[in-house]
Amino acid sequence: MSKAYGRVRWNFLKAVLIAMNFDAKWVKWLMECVISVHYTLIFNGNISNSFKPGTGLRQGDPISPYLFLICANILSLALLKAESSNLSCGVKVGRNADTFTHLLYADDSLLFFKKDEKSLANLQRTLDWYCAPILGRA
Repeated sequence: MSKAYGRVRWNFLKAVLIAMNFDAKWVKWLMECVISVHYTLIFNGNISNSFKPGTGLRQGDPISPYLFLICANILSLALLKAESSNLSCGVKVGRNADTFTHLLYADDSLLFFKKDEKSLANLQRTLDWYCAPILGRA
């Protein structure tokens, strides 16, 4: 997940905030926190010109984990939708227990699905759908 922090596309984050009905003023403030970053490199003792990246959430920034969780929530919703559409099935830990398809932690994800080609293909489609806009594979 640490690599994913640096790959979150800013336009995806903004679209998610808008889709989650964040007030326009909040979206503007949050995006200003994200896009205001500039970097300078020192290479062989020489300082480069500053440059502005087009993607990424700053590690160590107090708001970054929350913004990343908002983006990760889209993956969770996609996995739940795949299950409700019978495109995947999770596991039960008991006879009367609920089914679960995934567990998301701060720096790890566990996905549970049937071990067959159909389930694997549907999982791959779901992950491709999620990764395309967030990681710029569109």
